[in-house]
Amino acid sequence: MFAQNDWIFEHDHARAHDTKVAQEWLYENVPDFFGKDETSAKLDGLWCIERIWAVKAYKVYCNVKGQPATLDELREQIITAWKSLSVKI
Repeated sequence: MFAQNDWIFEHDHARAHDTKVAQEWLYENVPDFFGKDETSAKLDGLWCIERIWAVKAYKVYCNVKGQPATLDELREQIITAWKSLSVKI
């Protein structure tokens, strides 16, 4: 079990998380919470996953095969892009 303050809430600014009810709950229950007006939408130092999604999107949409025309092609290109990501990334 985690200690009460042994975790970090990473705000993604999804609409549901920016509602008044959600913001009030977070202020009351999350240690060191920064409200929706106190932080930028993307904190580059904390949003490593966004960089991975950007690389993946580039591999899917900017490849030699061109834009996927069907859901099956999109699915195939997403899987291929994901498998091609190196561990270093």
